[in-house]
Amino acid sequence: MDARGTALQTEDERRLWTGVTVDLMSDEEDAVSNGIAVWLMKPPAFRSTQLSQLCGVLQTRLDTGGKHSDGRKPRIREEAAVSDRQPPESYDPDLAPLHFRPGHLPARHAAPASPPLRTPSPTPHPTGHQPGGV
Repeated sequence: MDARGTALQTEDERRLWTGVTVDLMSDEEDAVSNGIAVWLMKPPAFRSTQLSQLCGVLQTRLDTGGKHSDGRKPRIREEAAVSDRQPPESYDPDLAPLHFRPGHLPARHAAPASPPLRTPSPTPHPTGHQPGGV
């Protein structure tokens, strides 16, 4: 999931991707379609069209870039009917309108139900001790 963040190319893409959580990612499962093994992608019904399109673009960039493959032939992805998974109960109220379809906005709570996909790691204090520590 974090790999998609490495495929962002524009400021608009970065702005839309900011704060995206695992709750907004598609459900994936192994399946067989016409005798061929595929990954069945089920996007959540509540995810905004704009974010769904960005997820598709980022996945295509990753698949064609080869950087994230392990040398094997990539598995074919097929989009299936939407997932019946329920939206998270809470989400960042400033980001929810970008990430959710109208009518599916979660309750207005400040904290997201899941942490964002890309969270920066804490920067160590120069002395090696954290401020406020004992």
